[in-house]
Amino acid sequence: MAIPSSGPLSLNDIQTEFGGTNPISLSEYYAGGGLVQSGATGDSGPIPTSGQISIGQFYGSTARVPIVINNTATTLTANIYTLASANPTYSAGITDVVYNNSGTLYSNSTSTGALTTGTFASGDTLKIVNTGLIIGKGGNGGGGSVFPTPGRGGNGGAGGRALVLGWPVTIDNTGGTIAGGGGGGAGGDLVIWTVQPGPKNPPSPRSAGGSGGGGGAGNTVGTGGSGGSSGVTYAGTPGSNGTPTAGGSGGAANINIPAPLKPYAKGGNGGGRGSSGSPVVSPSGTATGGAAGQAIISNGNPITWINTGTINGPTT
Repeated sequence: MAIPSSGPLSLNDIQTEFGGTNPISLSEYYAGGGLVQSGATGDSGPIPTSGQISIGQFYGSTARVPIVINNTATTLTANIYTLASANPTYSAGITDVVYNNSGTLYSNSTSTGALTTGTFASGDTLKIVNTGLIIGKGGNGGGGSVFPTPGRGGNGGAGGRALVLGWPVTIDNTGGTIAGGGGGGAGGDLVIWTVQPGPKNPPSPRSAGGSGGGGGAGNTVGTGGSGGSSGVTYAGTPGSNGTPTAGGSGGAANINIPAPLKPYAKGGNGGGRGSSGSPVVSPSGTATGGAAGQAIISNGNPITWINTGTINGPTT
């Protein structure tokens, strides 16, 4: 609680705000002297660190330390506690941190959050104001299955997380987006069939490798899965990489594959922001699409919402 900006002010009021013991001496309350944090200010300016000091200089002052961190750039991951604690005015237990993001925070690993809060000292408070983009990495597409055994392709990779909490937080996401990465699409099946070239010719076996799944969306996109090509008559095609907003397309099935088998050989599409990749379901089994990346992982820490804005992906 800050000292009021007007009205009667006594040494007892200053002691109530900043602490200390009786008897009270104003000389105990120089900034940086142990009771008053370095850089403390009142309505009339900084609290003196030495020399002349008066009660009136404490109007509007507070024992809390405000730290404001601004990100306006495209930035690869950030840890708020690391940034705040590096500020020389940070004082454990009495600091109020505001992290403003109007840029883009992203990750290049599906296991690392684009923005993490870290863990503060008891008594510190944290607020995130996001008018930009916080986004996880896209998951990679699964590879298509290869010769000689018919079977399902590879599973798509899960999308990455955007915001990971290690501390209670107030979030104002007005005009902002918090998005998990898209999951990668599943790889397609290798398929085998026979053709009858003519009445006097023996049946001829044919095979086609499964095509790769599409990559998931993310600022660091998921890559498309490879097409199965080892020893097959027709190679599978690779899936497309994701984009910052959309999943990539699964690789197309070879045009020579008979129509009933084509859906099994095609790769699944990658997921958009915070969406799962598409599976490939066939008689050989199901190759799963990658799970949607989580928009927010709270780790049990409470969130006080001012505005939820746009959230793409699960919040746990």
